[in-house]
Amino acid sequence: MSLFQQSIELPFADPFLKLYPHHALAAGILQNNEHILPLLLTDYVQLVYDKDVQRMDFSVSLYIQSYIKHIPLTFQSLVPREIVEHGYKNPVEFIRTSLEHGYYVYCIVDTYYIGAYQKCYHMHHMLHDMAIYGYDKKTREYHVADCFVDGKYKREIISEKELKDGLEIAYDKDWLDGFVLLKYNENPYRGITYDIEWIKKEIDNYLNGEPSGWVTISEYRRRIPWLYVYGIEVYDALEEYLEEKEKKREVLDLRLPAALLEHKKVMLKIAEQLHETGRLEAVSEVREVFEELMEMAKNMELLMAKYNTADGGGLSALKELVRNIQAKDIAAMTLFQENIKDQAFRIIEGTSAEVKSLEEDRNTGGNWKEEYGSQGYHVVGAEKQLPEYVAQDGYIIRNAVCVLLKMYVEEENVLFYNRQDNRRVQAYYLSAETFYIHICLADKDRHKISFYFLDYDRLQREQTVEVIHAGTGQVIDRKLLSDFHKGVYLSYEVMGAIILKITKINGPDAVISGVFWD
Repeated sequence: MSLFQQSIELPFADPFLKLYPHHALAAGILQNNEHILPLLLTDYVQLVYDKDVQRMDFSVSLYIQSYIKHIPLTFQSLVPREIVEHGYKNPVEFIRTSLEHGYYVYCIVDTYYIGAYQKCYHMHHMLHDMAIYGYDKKTREYHVADCFVDGKYKREIISEKELKDGLEIAYDKDWLDGFVLLKYNENPYRGITYDIEWIKKEIDNYLNGEPSGWVTISEYRRRIPWLYVYGIEVYDALEEYLEEKEKKREVLDLRLPAALLEHKKVMLKIAEQLHETGRLEAVSEVREVFEELMEMAKNMELLMAKYNTADGGGLSALKELVRNIQAKDIAAMTLFQENIKDQAFRIIEGTSAEVKSLEEDRNTGGNWKEEYGSQGYHVVGAEKQLPEYVAQDGYIIRNAVCVLLKMYVEEENVLFYNRQDNRRVQAYYLSAETFYIHICLADKDRHKISFYFLDYDRLQREQTVEVIHAGTGQVIDRKLLSDFHKGVYLSYEVMGAIILKITKINGPDAVISGVFWD
């Protein structure tokens, strides 16, 4: 990558975590690939409330500097401002160079100089942490993201002058101690899954109001136990907070219900991902209670906003709502915990299936876009776009771990990342013995479903692939796969519900790299 190219924009998603910039930073970098989210969300079960500053956050991230250092699948570097000033004409040149080398930049700016911060621009000097993920040399503009207006996180474009002026702050005011650089690890070589025993333990801690997670040496304040409240007990602290504010007639902080809302979003995301990998039962019931809690948190925010107006009235209804949310939360987290369990082969009684085996394909390799996936696809380690006729909760991969080897490779046998992107991702679902893919089609039509297998590392894998009637357990088709280091597609014409069973015969494990619908 040549220095100072005309423009660069690193991938940065619209994050589903938006309350605090450091959460949005991690989600923005990682959320483009949902296979990676377990690495981030595993430590997001526990909530903590800081009674001293009256702030609620996920326990893993209360101390921002420590959190950023542990954002998964990223390399992080901290470059002090004095080093930047000695090595570059100005900080903007340093930021451009960092972006050119694939680094996201996270730094403190003075919002007085940046127009996107509408309530501070040329009115108030307030320092805030902002992410920078791209620039355009021709227009001299930069792609940035932060909570610019009313605490709402969004992506914006600002001028080079705004950025340069905003970076002129005193060293002792910079709580990040310089510029944080983050680079996506393109060659992770690791398995990614949720540790369900850890998740259940964290839910226990949440329900019992016990501290959990790790606390770094630098988080000295977290070692003063009476300053912090954990898990379900944050609701008791919220009631105390409301009583105090009512007595003093002070404005309520709308970030508190927003933190509860984000927590339920995360719990729902974890629940759905556990279900998709066959590790959660009763997903409909779990989904319903978390969605109800999300609505209750939104109502709490509306009542707090109303109170902040001149005709706000008292807080009795709000305090009652907090108690109701607490009771619902206990029930929801208990239900969630009780239904987290590993599942393997399972018959779905009452379902039908018709299957016809089609010709195998050893020629297309990773160049699937013209031949496969016209109606939907799942490229393991990259993107999943299911067709509408796949039933809700009707695509489950059981007893397998997603393994990411390399995110960007050029080998022709490696699958393209998605339909629009020419990058290729080297990844597979893997099991040491046997794993299953459950597919339920909701319509009454026949559809072509193709499965792509690739022995990337030439470990002489040999495996059987069986298509099973999901309603009876009868084996409809069985194939023995060997010598597939160049890649092979097995295709079937399917109506109804099937289970694909992949079993290791020789080699270290059994694998699959993609599923395509046409």
